[in-house]
Amino acid sequence: MGSGIFNSMFTTPILLLIFNRPETTLQVLDRIRVVKPCSLYVAADGPRPGKEGEAELCNQTRQLVKNGIDWDCELKFLFRDENLGCGLAPSSAITWFFDHEEAGIILEDDCLPSPSFFTYAAYCLEKYQHNPKIMHIGGNNFLDNSWGEHTYFYSAYNHVWGWATWRRAWQLYNFDLLAFDKAKLYRSMNAYFPKEISKSWVSFYKSLTEKHKEDPERRCDFWDYQWSFCIWLNQGLCVYPNVNLVSNIGFGPGATHTFDVAHKFSNLPYQKLQRISSPPHIKQNKEADLLSSEVVFALKSKSDSKELTVQLQQLNHFALMKMKQIAGRVIPRTIKESIRTVLYPNRLHQEVKKSDEQLELERINNIPRYIEGMTSLLTGSFSFVDSASFIFMYDEIFKKNIYAFNCADKNPYIIDCGANIGLSIYYFKTLFPEAKILAFEPDPKVYQVLQANVQGLSDVVLKERALWDEETSMEFFSEGADGGSLNEVSGIVDRVEILTEKLSTYITQKVNFLKIDIEGAELKVLAECEGKLHFVQNIFIEYHSFVESSQELAALLAILERNGFRYHINSPGLSSGQPFMHLNTYNGMDMQLNIYAFKK
Repeated sequence: MGSGIFNSMFTTPILLLIFNRPETTLQVLDRIRVVKPCSLYVAADGPRPGKEGEAELCNQTRQLVKNGIDWDCELKFLFRDENLGCGLAPSSAITWFFDHEEAGIILEDDCLPSPSFFTYAAYCLEKYQHNPKIMHIGGNNFLDNSWGEHTYFYSAYNHVWGWATWRRAWQLYNFDLLAFDKAKLYRSMNAYFPKEISKSWVSFYKSLTEKHKEDPERRCDFWDYQWSFCIWLNQGLCVYPNVNLVSNIGFGPGATHTFDVAHKFSNLPYQKLQRISSPPHIKQNKEADLLSSEVVFALKSKSDSKELTVQLQQLNHFALMKMKQIAGRVIPRTIKESIRTVLYPNRLHQEVKKSDEQLELERINNIPRYIEGMTSLLTGSFSFVDSASFIFMYDEIFKKNIYAFNCADKNPYIIDCGANIGLSIYYFKTLFPEAKILAFEPDPKVYQVLQANVQGLSDVVLKERALWDEETSMEFFSEGADGGSLNEVSGIVDRVEILTEKLSTYITQKVNFLKIDIEGAELKVLAECEGKLHFVQNIFIEYHSFVESSQELAALLAILERNGFRYHINSPGLSSGQPFMHLNTYNGMDMQLNIYAFKK
């Protein structure tokens, strides 16, 4: 996911909540400037009475924001003269925001998002806009773990350090918890958590409602617990990213709640997304939520509900006014014992341990792009030329199994057009050890790595050639990873002269599987060998749509239809949620599709 995704105006509205912190506010505004939203809302609480110098800081922060918005956009301000506090000011500002917008992103002045966060949030807002089950899109991951193979999973916990939602969800919000009904909430909570945790949360909310009754001026200094309550009462779910996408840069002096600069969630690094993929089914990941209950909330493990209730009430009385919620709230470690007997009844005292595969992928992910490296994920030592493309290909090929196919032959014939570093060859040999494989790779640098990676495999023939509709020499644009192409695209690092061949020359017998991933040359090559497609049983084609170039999808599908193929299409990640408004682009492309074609 490169910076090209921000070439067009970003149409998802953003609300920025500010107060008295010019330094952090400026950093967050600089990050918002990267996407240049079409609609930006800025809300500021007034200075607190008796706080010397705060009025000047508030004014300075507001002026910095006004001066810093240097792109064309619809701009609205809500600058309050009086101080409403950390509860009512943010919640009323969010209500004001959704009085004007159907959906949007909310950022506080100390929440610094990854550039990927904006695209991720916009994608999810569009995808789930009509699904009332999904009520919140979070940008934080505090678990240091991934759950499933997709970009995100579904959680009961709502994280509020960079998040997004819809008017249809926020209209259910009530700051004063007027909808509190102990029995109803308990029934709702039981759908999310084990009984003991449900009881403790219900008791906690009971104590909050009592405090609201004692607070006629509504000076309660939090609002996000009420948002959690709203989600749980309405049996909603939250989108939870598999990597952290927002860093809180506001711990320390000047913070209202988050004082401890050494806290494990302070300045938690954010990551970037290469592509976005969605889970096929909407279902709460209860294992992840149980871990969140422990890591974020430090709840007590004993199931003595009376003791839990007392401790939660004490926590509310002494701590909630001092610590800000993380995805709910960061609760200080007042309750020391773990809750493993509640969280993991079938594996007491076992540590949550990452697999060797997870650890190795994390190691690779920390390697800068376009740096060669080696991994032990496959048999022996396997080399790669770029960390990001390796992780993406490994996930698609070995985790998602996109090349899996049924075959009665023990030694199928497979042609791999665009073999790159050989991950696909390794995968085919895993499925069919006796397979005969012919593989093409034109990039000279990548080809050397490919040769080394497959040298121990039998019945594999490599060709350092590009495929085209004639035998000739052409200029090849090498991107340094998996994006080399005969088309000149953004991000190229080298130009080399290569030789081309015709695919039809090699289709002279039954081909069980034909893989075509050749970065824009797919129609030329498929049309050239159309007369030989009666030999082919299964075809995988990665289709590439290049910016400002004619789209060739219809012609490509017509060839498949004429030759008796049925096809299925999905997107591996590069797509646009609002293509009428703006197109996401990457490496010169504005769309990428996986086409699976098979004989009826």
